[in-house]
Amino acid sequence: MKSTSAGSVRNILLILVAIVILVAAYIFWTRNSNSWKTYTNRHYSIQYPSNWSVKEEGAQTIFRAPGQIGSTDGGIIVNMVQTETAKPLNNARGIIDTYSKMLGANAHTSSLTIDGQSATLIDMQNASIPLHAMRIVFDHNANTYEILEAGPAYYHSPTFETFYRSFRFRN
Repeated sequence: MKSTSAGSVRNILLILVAIVILVAAYIFWTRNSNSWKTYTNRHYSIQYPSNWSVKEEGAQTIFRAPGQIGSTDGGIIVNMVQTETAKPLNNARGIIDTYSKMLGANAHTSSLTIDGQSATLIDMQNASIPLHAMRIVFDHNANTYEILEAGPAYYHSPTFETFYRSFRFRN
């Protein structure tokens, strides 16, 4: 009877190890895949996985992985607002301050650079709604840009960093 129990434990451990290896391989493949396309408009260009769809909606460009339909189920959005015609809330500092006040301790900020421009990453989690979002905000040539990844609380796309680091201004 002891050998049957030990065999079951060993089988479970083998299954768990196999799952970990498969997940690690998927993450490695996603981050290192050369199958990326480049989206370009008159303001910027950005790379995205070749199997993702792209949809332009006004000043927003929405990138979605296969099977995703909403903007909060794991898609990535690039939003551009013309700062000179917008309310002060719509510049980078206004957006950062608004989310920091709204989410308090649930919004963590850090600095980074997007194509030579200073930017702020806002990592947001909301305990009342099972949502996790990462928003990068920066100003350039009278425009404010946001790159937003949002999804369920457990979700974080392994492609997000590769995606935002490929952002390049065209003007």
